Amino acid sequence: MNEQELAEAFGLKVRERRKRTGTTQKELAEEIGVTRVYMGLIERGDTSITLAKVYKLAAALNCDVSDLLPPVK
Repeated sequence: MNEQELAEAFGLKVRERRKRTGTTQKELAEEIGVTRVYMGLIERGDTSITLAKVYKLAAALNCDVSDLLPPVK
């Protein structure tokens, strides 16, 4: 899996988890300290994010970090 595919798979998992919790992009963005536009970039896999943001996302989505990561092939 290349870097772009990894970012897209991660973004998809974030989007799915966010929708399952009934949270908007804006609400999630505010909770982790980014803009709604940046949150959209994360969900589309159009940007890389720091490990600290990954942990903030997991906490905000009430899940484990591993729940947001695609499986290793």
